[in-house]
Amino acid sequence: MSAVVFLISGVSLEAWVGIVIAVFIIRAGFEMMTAAVDGESAGGGSVNPIGGVRRVLHRGSLAIALKKKYWDLGIGTAMITYLSELAQEAGYEQLELGVIEENDRAKRLYEKCGFTEMGKQVDAVRYDDGTYADEFFMIRVASLKDMENAGYTKKD
Repeated sequence: MSAVVFLISGVSLEAWVGIVIAVFIIRAGFEMMTAAVDGESAGGGSVNPIGGVRRVLHRGSLAIALKKKYWDLGIGTAMITYLSELAQEAGYEQLELGVIEENDRAKRLYEKCGFTEMGKQVDAVRYDDGTYADEFFMIRVASLKDMENAGYTKKD
């Protein structure tokens, strides 16, 4: 298990005291992580292959979830940064994700991290009350260069 400290411009080091990000490698190409703040689970994320066919092995699916009380601390950005690094090490050249149309906050985070909207699937999600939501399909190149140029750095 690895402990990693992220320094993000605009976020004080004090804000990161007590934050632990652990990485679990299930098997090659399947990366999972969890973020904890003062011993409490704050969220998690993963990068997984899109499929097992040789012609799509360069593509990975990225997903994160973060409890609302830990928003605006830079943890989501740090998780995406670190998962992007794991994806690059695993050989992924492109990361993909889906975000519900109404989730503007997440969409802005993904755009800040270099993801671009590529399309929309209508009625992709059906809620328990019978209503539907559309989902945006977003991609980004797995290289960390864009994020580094935006001022994000990682320190071991």
